[in-house]
Amino acid sequence: MTIGILFILGIANFALHRAMLDSDHPLLASLPPALRANGGRLSLAFEFLILLLAMLLAANGWPSAAWVYALYTLINAGTAWVLLGGSDQPGTGRQLSRLVGMDRSHAWLVVNARSGSNSEAAREHLEDALSRHDCAVAETIEFPDRTLPTREELDRNQVRRLVVFTGDGTLNAIIEAATGWDGEILVLPGGTMNLLSTRLHGEDVDCDTILTRIARHAYRKVRPLMACCAAGRAHAGLLVGPGTAWAEVREAMRDRDLAEFAQNASDALAETTAGPRVRMVDPARGHADGYPLIELTPSHRGMQVDGYRLESAGEFLQQSWAVLRRRFREGPHERLGLLDRLVIESCDDQPLDILIDGEPAKLGNRAEFTVAECPVDLL
Repeated sequence: MTIGILFILGIANFALHRAMLDSDHPLLASLPPALRANGGRLSLAFEFLILLLAMLLAANGWPSAAWVYALYTLINAGTAWVLLGGSDQPGTGRQLSRLVGMDRSHAWLVVNARSGSNSEAAREHLEDALSRHDCAVAETIEFPDRTLPTREELDRNQVRRLVVFTGDGTLNAIIEAATGWDGEILVLPGGTMNLLSTRLHGEDVDCDTILTRIARHAYRKVRPLMACCAAGRAHAGLLVGPGTAWAEVREAMRDRDLAEFAQNASDALAETTAGPRVRMVDPARGHADGYPLIELTPSHRGMQVDGYRLESAGEFLQQSWAVLRRRFREGPHERLGLLDRLVIESCDDQPLDILIDGEPAKLGNRAEFTVAECPVDLL
């Protein structure tokens, strides 16, 4: 009987221990690195040794060992309550209840059939992978047939995790809709380029690999920096200038509309070569006569700024093909800086054409760009 009680207390202690390790509470930084490495395996091993010692003592005529272990469990529970329930970090107050089974909170999945990787076969493979990795979702939202979930809707339905299998543009809209939510968003590569997924998980990392990491707790919550302007926030990349006209060509390619592709390509060619160029003015860097395209790429270091010029027919063809595939850095360009703030203006006092994570927008003839933290936790 005593051994059985100790075993149950041991399960509770392991759940408490794991919840505290996964909370990313600032106090955990004070622990020796060895105890936090590899998901806290060494500290969990100590937890096991304490349980084993208590069970051995209790089984060999030391019943007081069970009382000492029960007191140790109460101390663990109190510590977890302080770290998790009282933490300033979003969502950690619910981690404990999820792990010990007091809260059956669930996940929702958001997909977009128009995104690059959202084929029927890919969807079926994803659903199978979610099930195999114990990440089954309670509800699937098919955008744009259904509106994207807001913070209020997610809280009302007690959703704790939003699994997103879309392109960067839809993902941007999802993050904006969920601003202020204290749950977590799992980004999966469901689009064409999947720039934010690459930023979070690495180059060419597929859904199975990401879900395996999640199942093994090999992840942490992050709020990466974004590139911001008056028209919105870019989590993957922001483009400024007449070269953004090629986005319409890319959409026609995705829809396999050859007539529209030919028309849009002709318009984009004219706009890129004759449209009003853009330049950096604060700080003043690069060519004074401007660029057809300036790219802002957010990272933990700030915004990487690159200018793309077309000095020859060969460079034009190279850059046009790169823009079509959203592989901008494959085109001829020059690095203009790594900044937290900059101002770009039109060389001809015209409105600025921009792409925010691949979605078109407009600004005035002069605009400020800054960095800010993502408004929701990403995994």
